[in-house]
Amino acid sequence: MPYIDQTPNHAGGVVVFAQGDTCCATCAPASLSEVVVEAEVRRFEPRGSILFWRAIPGPIANGPNPRPCPHQDGRVHWLLARELRR
Repeated sequence: MPYIDQTPNHAGGVVVFAQGDTCCATCAPASLSEVVVEAEVRRFEPRGSILFWRAIPGPIANGPNPRPCPHQDGRVHWLLARELRR
């Protein structure tokens, strides 16, 4: 997946560290809700897009989504998938 952008000062510190056509990986404070993380990733969608980023319901590969960040306490990694807006 191509590198997308880091946005540590936006939406309470959500960092989008990888994004492709169908999947996205983020690192965010554990205190943020799924809805806030999804909204931050949606910021990169073009206006009027029919696509929507949604957190993949866990577990993923025998682990939860989100998972604890291995690099910083108090943060979690989310995996999101792109789907059609309903």
